[in-house]
Amino acid sequence: MSPSTRPALIIYGNCQAEFIGLLLSRAPSLTAHVDVAVASNNVQTRDALEAIAPYADRAVLFWEQHDQRPEVETREAVRSRLPSACTTLRYPAVGLNAFWPFFIKDKRNVPEPGFPFGRYPSGDRVAAEIAQLDLPPEQAYLRYMELSAEKLPDLDVLVARDASVQARRDAACDVAMSDAVFPILRSTYQFWTHGHLAASVYAHLVPRLLQQSSDVIGKPSPQTYAELEAAYEAFPGQGEFQSPIHPLVIERLGLQFADEGTKYRWFGNSWTFEEYVKRYLAFDRSW
Repeated sequence: MSPSTRPALIIYGNCQAEFIGLLLSRAPSLTAHVDVAVASNNVQTRDALEAIAPYADRAVLFWEQHDQRPEVETREAVRSRLPSACTTLRYPAVGLNAFWPFFIKDKRNVPEPGFPFGRYPSGDRVAAEIAQLDLPPEQAYLRYMELSAEKLPDLDVLVARDASVQARRDAACDVAMSDAVFPILRSTYQFWTHGHLAASVYAHLVPRLLQQSSDVIGKPSPQTYAELEAAYEAFPGQGEFQSPIHPLVIERLGLQFADEGTKYRWFGNSWTFEEYVKRYLAFDRSW
């Protein structure tokens, strides 16, 4: 079948949709008979439509990431470009807040050349408060640890809240993920940030989507699964950074995959929580 007549799979959603598209691109036994295109909601609507333009008329399958908002401009625009006979499967965004209870968007963080989302896109409200005191580095870190211990919320409540949110998302979708994520939340490193996931999460999500799609694009072959396994190895997770996890969060939740000495990726660097926080407190941009 020529490229111009091959059926197409359109994937819509946030950065998780983009990562799904990347993984599928590494499965030639699948893409040999199905074209795959991603309509990201992280770009302007016109850019999302341009990305799928060569494929939209041939779309037989639409993987749509669930969004509870009744109207989303990019989603509605993408839907309107697909044939009426195109099959839609909805899947949930997967997210977690409990590991980063002090998360904020720090006003100091601004885009820079090479860092379109700034150098510290994952802010910390306690650290931002301490930074205003202009303390010496060691004293600032010690005060941060004291104050964050005082302000640490009930993390079990936060986990329960995250689980409830995920369950509601699952209920609106054709594919669920709560059963894959939450039973191993404490034992397996699944969340690099609130919404950037380790490849192990996709090792559950992608096969479930493919299995649900078998009536439309055929049952995945053993070769396809093998190619995807290789892709999970090649791309162990999303993005250029992993939000460091506070040692008290690790302790209180009994996380088994991290400790105080764990090194986290941060735009080409490898830092412990302490090394990261000291740089963040000073808003160090020398690296």
